[in-house]
Parts: sequence; structure tokens; C-alpha cells
Amino acid sequence: MLKIAWKRFVSSFHIHIFVAVQMSIVLSVCLIMIFSVFSRFEYYLPLKDIMNGNASAVQLNGVYQIPGTNNSVSKILFRDIDKLSKTFPDKAHTWYTRYDPLIIPAERNDQKCIFISYTENTYLLYEPKMKQGKWYDILSSGMTESGNIPVIVCPHNVNYKIGDTLEVKKAVTYDEVDPSAVYLEICGILDEKAMLFGGYSGNGLHNHTSFYSLAEDFFADPDPDKKIALFILPQEAVDSLDIVAEVAQCNGIITYGNDISQEQVVINTERLQNMIRLPAENIASIKDFSLLYIMQQVYALLPLFICIAVLTLISSICTSAVITKKNIRSYAIFHICGATSGKCVLICIFQTMFVSLISSLLTVCIIIIISNIMDFSVILNQYSVLLCGIVITLHILLSSILPFNMLKSNSLKNVLQ
Repeated sequence: MLKIAWKRFVSSFHIHIFVAVQMSIVLSVCLIMIFSVFSRFEYYLPLKDIMNGNASAVQLNGVYQIPGTNNSVSKILFRDIDKLSKTFPDKAHTWYTRYDPLIIPAERNDQKCIFISYTENTYLLYEPKMKQGKWYDILSSGMTESGNIPVIVCPHNVNYKIGDTLEVKKAVTYDEVDPSAVYLEICGILDEKAMLFGGYSGNGLHNHTSFYSLAEDFFADPDPDKKIALFILPQEAVDSLDIVAEVAQCNGIITYGNDISQEQVVINTERLQNMIRLPAENIASIKDFSLLYIMQQVYALLPLFICIAVLTLISSICTSAVITKKNIRSYAIFHICGATSGKCVLICIFQTMFVSLISSLLTVCIIIIISNIMDFSVILNQYSVLLCGIVITLHILLSSILPFNMLKSNSLKNVLQ
């Protein structure tokens, strides 16, 4: 059956190829649509629980100093606990952001060093793409066996490897540097294309992407020959060594207790904005815009996908009917030679499967070309495979309806007569 189906397919290849091209376009749009949703949803998931809770998002410009271990929300924003209590009957209890610890390399050279730190509640949220090492294991491990601070490095024109150490001096006050040395030990290497939590946008707070920034953005417009390295370390180590740190220029999140009402969240957000004179948004508003942003590509591509899919399926039905009608005498001969009508239909189904195979190969080529042109990689997941499988199954089933009616035993006998 398979051999006969292949010969029938080759003899009508000039007709089948048009359907295969249409199918490949449908599958390509399908893959791009699913990939777009998941690539955007990937950065929403770490913030999902916060988005569903009570919180305010705030934009900070890095002017709030945190001396030593006194890095509570009240010290960051207001420096006056009484003022915080009067402003917030339900106190803010968690702060999600990044910090700039004031650490200076002991050896002055042409290398620029950027240091940022995260508290546990922040680095637990999201794990960026790593070249070497595991994000959470490194930042939660405490001091290394050598008594050094574990750090993750993202280098630019610098050759670092796991186990290297960097001698630095810490700032104990905003204007004073401790002469004694502190050592940072490289335990992980971050991918330069990784996204980091604590992004900053001068245009305000829009959706969940406002809380992320590319690691390579820390090396904005670098000199091609400049040596730059970004070091990420746990805020707990910064606090334990009484290193002065300040809130980085970033978008952060303040969360509230579950017993607070949405009305109170709105009031607190407005008070925050009035007090710090910087953009602040209710997290519920950001959630709505985030979901809209995630589905934006679906809304854009879904009409195109439906139109092309419908046209392709209609073309498949018509094409299979035309080819079957054209070869009806051959099927009648197969039937008189012992092939049942079911086996004749099976030959038509095999031809349709060959079309699906060709269209799948064309889809791979199209995706590779688009990925190279637009510089992104489409990663298959269970949902994209499922949707493509549904489209191919519909193509095979619908393309077999008319051949099934045309290749009944009575019809083949009439052709012979």
C-alpha cells in the first residue's frame, strides 16, 4: 500500500506541493504564535503570586541609602518608622528589588566592576539563564569553604572561571572605606543574554517586563576593548559584613498582608507616589496590562492563522478529490486485483500523510530562516506540538472524506462497467 501511495504521490507531486506549502505556512504561524506567548509568559510566572496578591510597584532612582543591616522598607523609603506607621496602617512587609553594594576593587586597573545584590525573597523569584553553576544554590549557600563571598559573574571581554577570587574593599559608611580586604569567589557564570530581576524603565511601570532587564544592558555602549564584569552576590552577605548598600535604580515591589482591601492598596499606592515623587502603580493594574501583553501576539496572529488554516483545509479536500477523481480508473483496477475499498482509501490517506511530512520539513526550514533573520530561537513545547498535531490530524481526516465516498465498492464497480 505504502509503495503504491508513494507512486501516486510522486505522479501528482505538482498538485500536492501547493497544499504542502500552505500547510507549512499554517504550522509556522502556529509555532511562532505559541512561542511568542510562552516567551512572554516565562517572565510573568515568577511574579504570578505577587500579581494575584496585594502589592504596589514603585520606581526608584537609587537615592535611598541602606546603612548596614538596617535595610527595612521603612529605612529605604521614609527613614522614619513613625511616619510609615501613620501613612500605612497595614505596613508593607516585603521588598522585591536589587541593591548596589558599595564595594571597590582592591587593585585599580582598566577593568570596570559592577556589583549588585539580591535579598533571598528576590533571588527566589526567578532564575536567569546560566552558563555555569546554579543560581539559587550559589546565592543561598552562605560563605564558601574558603570563607569568601560566593558571587555570580557576567563578564564582558574578561576571562573568568569558576574558583577565581577578586579582592575588594567594602564601604562601611557612605564616605568611608574599610582598608581590610574582602574576597569574592566566582561560583557561577551568567549568560550575557540573561534577564535579571530589578529592571528600570524611565517611561514608568507598564507590565511584568518592567521588572526585568538584560544583563548586557549593564554594559550599555561599552568600549569594544573595555573590560567589564557584573558581579551578583547575596544581600545577606552584604549585611553580615556591614557593607553599605543603596537601592539600585530599578522597579521594585512592596507587598501587603492578605487582609488589606484593594481600596487600601490603591490609597497606599497613591501615598507612595506622593511621598517618593516617582511612578507607583497598583499591582492589579500591572497584571491586567501583563496579560494583555502576553496575549497580544495571539490576537495579532490568530485571524491570520484561522484564515490560512481554513483555506489550506479546503484546498486539501479539493485537491484530494481532484487527484482521486483523476486516478479513479487506477483504483478500480486495484479493486479488481483484490484491493478492498478500504485499502484504496488507505492509499489516499498515505498520500495525505506524505503531504504532511513534506509540509513539516518545509516548516522546519521556514522557522530556521525566520530565526536567523529575526535573531530568536523557536523552542518546541508540548502545546506547540499538540496544536500542530491537531492541524495535521484535521488535514488528514478532512482530506479523506471525499475519497472515502468516491472509492466505495459500488462506485468502483460502476467505473469498471
